[in-house]
Amino acid sequence: MSPVIDIVYRGPFQGRRIRFILDCLDRLGATQRLYWLNPERGDAPTAGLASFAASRPSVEVATELDGRPQASPRALRSLRRGRGRGSSMTVAIGFTSLLPARALRSQRLVWCVNGIPEERLLYRDDTGRRLAVKAMWASARLGRRPDAVVTVSRPMSALVERHLGAVPTFAAPTAVDRSSFPPRPGGPGVLTYVGSGAPWQDLPLLAEIWSEVHRIEPEVGFRVVSRDERAGVLAARLPAGAVEEVSARGPAAVAAQLRDSQLGFIVRRPHLVNQVSYPTKFGEYVSSGVGVVTSDIGWDIGDVVRSTGCGVLVDVARPPAAMAEAVVGFMKQAGSPSQLSAACDRAAASLDREVWVCRLGDRLAELIR
Repeated sequence: MSPVIDIVYRGPFQGRRIRFILDCLDRLGATQRLYWLNPERGDAPTAGLASFAASRPSVEVATELDGRPQASPRALRSLRRGRGRGSSMTVAIGFTSLLPARALRSQRLVWCVNGIPEERLLYRDDTGRRLAVKAMWASARLGRRPDAVVTVSRPMSALVERHLGAVPTFAAPTAVDRSSFPPRPGGPGVLTYVGSGAPWQDLPLLAEIWSEVHRIEPEVGFRVVSRDERAGVLAARLPAGAVEEVSARGPAAVAAQLRDSQLGFIVRRPHLVNQVSYPTKFGEYVSSGVGVVTSDIGWDIGDVVRSTGCGVLVDVARPPAAMAEAVVGFMKQAGSPSQLSAACDRAAASLDREVWVCRLGDRLAELIR
């Protein structure tokens, strides 16, 4: 009889990271039972879960539960009742999934941390929210200790170890399916931002940098690829004819917008949330052969840019005009298009999804041997 693995996820359904984790688990040859605690659940189950599960041959059971805080006792009872035979491993995906995952009492417990509680402080930083963040970390220390914690970066692994003590961690970055992002032709192109307008993106700062780039090189074009109206701040300081605002849903649509992009931007200030993150757009940029402009704030992607030469690191402590000069200087002195393409290829190879599925899958397999 094949082993059984329970997967517990709490949060708005984000298929990309969940698919990555399930693909890693597929290498174990186990039957999977997926439990989604939906904090936004209405009176009826969400139709998307059934179609998602149908595309996953290893998923034997897919159950949606009420994930609202007030429904926690009922959800925990449902988890315990609906399991049937025990499992070799429970995998908790997301910070708030650890508590319900502990209730399943599997032989092994793995916690996949994709984001940290401090994100809420970027929306409003006050005493109440700071106490809530402290309480969330405290709850992670209570009860059963995970047998392994999977994070998205080395700084996030270090943060988890500071809060939980000596727990085995494994940093699996936000990998990219390179086949979905074919390299672009070399040469000039527009300067592009892909992503949301969430506070941690620091788009007002990027808007200032773009304005200064336009002052230095008025012929350069800009593109904002987002479905978030907050990203419109990037166009506020630029003439209408200098910037294009488009939306894109899914990897193929994003890849199409990167075909004529020369540089992609991920400029953020040194905040804990940023330092432990591994933005999805980084892999999309480099897989497309698009050079990356990012800040040197102690995060993993800064190390990749530094070691491969796939972009330029700007100092966010300097004025926007100075950062813009660094960007324009890189555009003019980055060498031949083939050199930048080769650098991006080296960076993309370090994020190859197939490679990381094998690495994490093998690490998880060690836990149930």
